[in-house]
Amino acid sequence: MTAPTVSVLMPAYNAEAYVADAVASILRQTFVDLELLVVDDGSTDTTQRILAQFDDHRLTVITLPHNGGYTKALNIAIEHARGEILVRQDADDLSRPGRIAAQVARLRSDERLAIVGSDIEVIDDAGAPIRIDRQPRSDAEIRVRALFQNPFAHSSVAFRRRDIATLGHAYDPSLEPSEDYGLWCDLLTLGNGANIPKALVAYRIHPGQVSSTRAQRQERAASIVARRNLATLGIEADDAELSAARVLTQGFPRHLSLEERAGARLLLKALHQLRGRRSERSIHRECRRVARRLAAAAPRSILTDRALIANVTRLDPLAPVAAIRNAVVR
Repeated sequence: MTAPTVSVLMPAYNAEAYVADAVASILRQTFVDLELLVVDDGSTDTTQRILAQFDDHRLTVITLPHNGGYTKALNIAIEHARGEILVRQDADDLSRPGRIAAQVARLRSDERLAIVGSDIEVIDDAGAPIRIDRQPRSDAEIRVRALFQNPFAHSSVAFRRRDIATLGHAYDPSLEPSEDYGLWCDLLTLGNGANIPKALVAYRIHPGQVSSTRAQRQERAASIVARRNLATLGIEADDAELSAARVLTQGFPRHLSLEERAGARLLLKALHQLRGRRSERSIHRECRRVARRLAAAAPRSILTDRALIANVTRLDPLAPVAAIRNAVVR
């Protein structure tokens, strides 16, 4: 049997409320050369019965006798995958009809790409739209975000099976439920990243999802990944400044608390090191952009902290704050 181009990886655990729509959204894709691997992770509801009702040779259901966890189920799906491109989707989310076609085209057009995601449409439990979440677009923007935060929505991602083989590992179970963030950072050591500026996936918010029930564990695991990223730049950080930097990566308030100032110094130091390690002009521009945004958002906080002035002007001597431009930084 000829291997398909795409393998879609979908773990499912007690997903009876949503799994039929999730599976249908894949089987109705405009790109048809695919296989859908659903790993039923020891469900105790009617998930297995619902999956059995689908009559499509592209669907393979792998049934596990006991619940072994989300990351284990994902890795089992990867072990069974035959496609050159691996696509992720959760059993409570939806893919828009042209999603896979767009990602395959993007990966085929640029061999430097290791991972491609997209914007997402956030929907509620009943499927009603809530908002569009914009993801970082360019490789530079993604790399800056990835220092402290996950730059991709997990259900939106497509990547190459060969790169998993090159890494020698897939998802790290010890990082669950931030196992995806860890893998994306590893894949970015092999190639570039991109997010398609269109909501190709509908991400469902409901009470039973991982991000609602295990938020604290997710934060701890994500901090481990961020600390690893800093270590590659030769930077150490304490818990408080790392936590503050992770928050600031998503946006800058008008006034920075003492903890936020420490986080801002850590963020700018990491950007300076990243810029020094990578020669791409786009990386340098993105680092300047972040420094400029910080200076514009919280000028008073920065002007009372000479270390922040130094860090901002080191990245962007033209930061749009007059006092910073005129400061003599020693």
